[in-house]
Amino acid sequence: MGFLSGLGEVSEFDLRAPLLFLITSSLYLAFSFSINNCFDVRNDRGKGQNPIALGLIGFREGAFVSSILASIGILFTYLWLNPVSFYIYILLLVLSFTYSAPPLRLKGVPVADLISHGLFFGSLLFLYGASVGGDLLNPAVMIVLPLFIHSAALNLRNHLDDFDGDMMAATKTTALWLGRSRASKVLQALIAVHWIALGIVTLCFSLQFSILINSAALLIFLILRRYVGPIRATDVCFSLIYASTISYLVVL
Repeated sequence: MGFLSGLGEVSEFDLRAPLLFLITSSLYLAFSFSINNCFDVRNDRGKGQNPIALGLIGFREGAFVSSILASIGILFTYLWLNPVSFYIYILLLVLSFTYSAPPLRLKGVPVADLISHGLFFGSLLFLYGASVGGDLLNPAVMIVLPLFIHSAALNLRNHLDDFDGDMMAATKTTALWLGRSRASKVLQALIAVHWIALGIVTLCFSLQFSILINSAALLIFLILRRYVGPIRATDVCFSLIYASTISYLVVL
């Protein structure tokens, strides 16, 4: 979405830009999950997802793969992308690393875990795409606020799912700090605030568009909640609103 919003008025489509964005963002995401695997061994034992926790590879191999992924991404952004994209990419990598790795390990610092996740898996990732697309001043940049809230909410939801494992591993997430009950209430509040923020952003673009897309999303939510539950139905609706908003701006 960020990349599409940054394209603006393109007279000649350059295939290198989307390819470089796809490659570098994939390398960044791969690094983020890889480095998280390196330092989440205690949390992930018995889950069957972390190759280091399963003993398939060692910590050194995981750290080496992570460093290679980050290095290639940095090299590509430095050589072929603009300076703004390069610096945002570096910031993404730093935040992702400090989220998982000691001594900071922001994942185990209440509130800081939500804020950092909201940045490196939310608003900053969108801004990186927009910078590669070429236009950071597009009105669509307003979406970074609801994206930040959404990413923080997803992080809290994930920590609620991992509540018991994080307790055993002594990883003091916001969910563990608040307790399961209060964390659930905070999650519901974040989702509500996100709905409001996203509605305001779409309203800023067009009254008719905002009414149409938000009404459609609400209708889909009411239909889907019976089959996939309110949380998953909300995910579908958010995705619909984001995708429709970016498509609307690109067409304009």
